[in-house]
Amino acid sequence: MAQLPYRGSIPTAPSKGLTVEEMLKKYPKGNVEKAIYRLDYVSQRNRMIKSYEDMIDSGHNVELATKALDMYLESTPSEPPIDPDEPADLDPDVLWRIKCLKYIYHGRPVVRPESILDLDFESVDPDCMVNLNAILNAYRSGNLRVVAGEASVWFAGHLVIGPLPNNKLSNYEIIHKVSEWREKYGPGRAWEENPTARRRQRKFQGIMPAVDDNWTHIVS
Repeated sequence: MAQLPYRGSIPTAPSKGLTVEEMLKKYPKGNVEKAIYRLDYVSQRNRMIKSYEDMIDSGHNVELATKALDMYLESTPSEPPIDPDEPADLDPDVLWRIKCLKYIYHGRPVVRPESILDLDFESVDPDCMVNLNAILNAYRSGNLRVVAGEASVWFAGHLVIGPLPNNKLSNYEIIHKVSEWREKYGPGRAWEENPTARRRQRKFQGIMPAVDDNWTHIVS
């Protein structure tokens, strides 16, 4: 019987499931974030593994490819993190988005800046958390779904636009409706929830306290 080619010293047995915190203790932060944010993370990782295996099978640079495969397997989670706090029967895409949203401000303190000059990207404005929690609850309850090409806008924890196709969403409209939303709902920020956009997700848009209404804060 022909001997199977060596695939690396680290087994590819199914993961028992790790939380985000457990992964961050075991793997590089950047690799954990890929496991969180990439909807097709497992298939991408499998393709990378196969590329190393194909190199080994070809007989070229076997030692180098074997070491690279070992390092890759050791430094990358085999699957996205689990979240025991979320319902197990949620739609997989919704659960993926919830994990992304819960990680966005991971480890950042909630602090309300007094002005633009006090804005600190290492902290989180509480108005952002109001939107974040409202969106998370909407996903959990089934009132919001992950639909490719669709987005929604939230202000002060309220759904104010959408969901609707991305090409129907106007930044101009968002900016110029802030004063109307503030009058109706009180102080707050606007958040564009666009989970499947190819560009980087804009975490939130909003107006800082005591600042001109046309000033929009966008984090990417």
